[in-house]
Amino acid sequence: MKTLIIVLLAGSFNHQEIFGYGGPPPPPPFYYAETFRSIYQHPVNTTFDGESALFAQLTYTTVTEIEGKIDLEGTSTDVNGTIDGKNFKWELPESGLRLGFAPALSRDVSLLLMLMIDNPRGFALGTGCDFTISRTENHNTRLGFGAYFYKKEFFWTFSSDGSGISDVGWEFDPYIHLTYSSSFDDWIVNPFIRLSYSRQTFMDVKEYSTNVSSSINVYTLTPGLSYKPGGNVVISLGSYVSYVPGIELAGNYHITPFLQMSLLINRKKE
Repeated sequence: MKTLIIVLLAGSFNHQEIFGYGGPPPPPPFYYAETFRSIYQHPVNTTFDGESALFAQLTYTTVTEIEGKIDLEGTSTDVNGTIDGKNFKWELPESGLRLGFAPALSRDVSLLLMLMIDNPRGFALGTGCDFTISRTENHNTRLGFGAYFYKKEFFWTFSSDGSGISDVGWEFDPYIHLTYSSSFDDWIVNPFIRLSYSRQTFMDVKEYSTNVSSSINVYTLTPGLSYKPGGNVVISLGSYVSYVPGIELAGNYHITPFLQMSLLINRKKE
């Protein structure tokens, strides 16, 4: 009789309330993190009036490490992982190669296809579309937007013993830019300037009970000068000045000079 009563009482409780619902585990705390990749910066398109172009750009990074403090959304932060208040290191490649192709679809619209190569560890693919919003004989302003696909490497450490996970894989983020350039044949050099925004995702892990992620906004001003030595070749010299506000205790501004060679195709003004 006692056995029957125990069975009936056990059956009256919801087993899920006693043992839980199961499912994915809660995320471990955030102790320290490192990532390797470049700040996203695509080649400058200064084509005019239905021109297409091929680009090749070399970049140089003046500061190759960004150290600061970040939070991972979806989990707690272990304050023991900070060193001088910092728990994050972003390694930037010292140099990079950007290749691009901008085929013109019309006088006012062109595509933009890009390949960014930092070294065998890091590279990205980009695609977008540029629209001319204002054009005169020697002045051109275009609005462009698109997305880039990149290989990410983010190492999330749980504790001082070095245990953690690696978020290595492909990610994509959007970008948008506004570019002005001039084209005076009798000028030795022509100026250009671009203001751009891009989103950069460090990590995005969905294997825990809550999604754990980290990303920042990057705003970049790109001034420079273009020189036409003759024919369809254009040499551009400039610098990416990126404002990165999302990392505490780190420098917000990062400068990346570049040298770009462009080969204009079907260069013809109507």
